[in-house]
Amino acid sequence: MPRRKKVLGVSEEDLRAVDDFLAKESELLWKKDVNGLLALYAEDTVLLPPDMDAVQGREAIKRLYEHWFSVYGDIEQKATALDVVGMGDALAVRYTYIFKDQRKGQKATESRGRGVALFKRTSEGWKILWDVWNYPPPLKQGSA
Repeated sequence: MPRRKKVLGVSEEDLRAVDDFLAKESELLWKKDVNGLLALYAEDTVLLPPDMDAVQGREAIKRLYEHWFSVYGDIEQKATALDVVGMGDALAVRYTYIFKDQRKGQKATESRGRGVALFKRTSEGWKILWDVWNYPPPLKQGSA
């Protein structure tokens, strides 16, 4: 069971919106719906995926998704918000995720990671402005 969210300056409505957003993102990844995913991002979004340069703007994000969807067969993601901090028309969300994928012709893999996303409120609802995530190696025994 995920840890309870720590909340600062966030309404119950905004918490539900974050949870709904993460569920929608997972659904769109499963369906490989590039246009649906792009609708989740602000025009000037910056993504910082693991082991990659920054990806900035919807056109670059579209190319990234098209590449991923050409490489992977099945994709499944489950993200959980841990902490949410509100700052006017912005939300900072610290989250964890489980990402399962299968490259075409290979065995399925699973990675677990964490990230921080900055959302901004728009007339169309919450949109991702920045998203930084990683999948760290497991901790070695005895390390903290």
